[in-house]
Amino acid sequence: MTHPRRSRDWFQFYNGSFRKGAHQLLAWGYHDARSKIQATHEEEEITGFIWEAIKARLDDPTTPARFKHYDIHEEERVRHSQKTGKRRQRIDIIATCSFKMPRPEFMFEAKALRKNGFPIGRYTGDGGMQCYIRGEYAAEYSAA
Repeated sequence: MTHPRRSRDWFQFYNGSFRKGAHQLLAWGYHDARSKIQATHEEEEITGFIWEAIKARLDDPTTPARFKHYDIHEEERVRHSQKTGKRRQRIDIIATCSFKMPRPEFMFEAKALRKNGFPIGRYTGDGGMQCYIRGEYAAEYSAA
């Protein structure tokens, strides 16, 4: 199977309306899930609340029609990884859109921002943002 080439038009869509839409979905999801999120919840629980809220928005008939091509995924394993099977890292939330081919994706890494017991290294270290910086997550996307 060959991989479709990404045209200039594709990149304009990715960097324009798709990126804005992906961020809008995340903002809605966080807003709608905020009342459920407690300081004691783990990152995976918070991600689940946000994912469920975004899915509900996508199914809501009052959501603008331009979002009908969007989908949202949670805890999806990293593709093109040196690791295999269950050892592959997971991406917390991925927004995709079927409006263009290849389908653009926008990956979000969730972090529980707490003061006590969460040193900065938990966010920026090997299991946090370093996965993006080293190109382990979303390596094919310049936005990462």
